[in-house]
Amino acid sequence: MTVRRLTFITTIFMPLTLLAGIGGMSEWSMMTGPENWRIAYPAFLLVMVVIGFTSYYLLNRLETRADDGTG
Repeated sequence: MTVRRLTFITTIFMPLTLLAGIGGMSEWSMMTGPENWRIAYPAFLLVMVVIGFTSYYLLNRLETRADDGTG
């Protein structure tokens, strides 16, 4: 049960870690430009939150379905 829970947590945070690594590089501000960072960073954070919640929802649904034996 512990390994399943750790895998669940890791699966949620893996794409977020990748995106945070890319977004944390100095090249990100060069890509967005000095005038667009006020829009780019909040949009990036919003996308990360949406990805996190979507991953959690889908994995939780799959885990519940597997526990029920219906999927």
